Amino acid sequence: MTTPHNWSAFRRQTADHIAREGRSILGVGGGKYGEPPFSYTIGNHFEGLPELLLIGSARTPYLNDLWQLMIARGEPFREGEIVALPMLSLPLKLVCVDDIRAWGTTPCRPESISVMTVTTSCRRCCRIARAGRRQE
Repeated sequence: MTTPHNWSAFRRQTADHIAREGRSILGVGGGKYGEPPFSYTIGNHFEGLPELLLIGSARTPYLNDLWQLMIARGEPFREGEIVALPMLSLPLKLVCVDDIRAWGTTPCRPESISVMTVTTSCRRCCRIARAGRRQE
């Protein structure tokens, strides 16, 4: 159970982490009623980039690698872009979330934050992504 004291400490630690690293990534395990695990970024919007949400995995290295790619490119991923990461057998697909308010509350105005979901893609997309990576 989260108490107001714990919530304050969590917010302070998250803000400190964003100040040091530029963003924070949280992984949340699945729920006792079968809810899937997920992980998400906090702080990308300070860089003018969308927050990333990965449903189905609480592992955070994927989001860290995607964040580093966005920073290196200097721009967000395109809608529907397929990204291959060396540590994964299938590439990831980035999809824009139309309305962040559907995901719950946020301390900022919802219209000021963009969110992209990260999904695993199909084997066909995997072949396309690998072919594109070889051409680079």
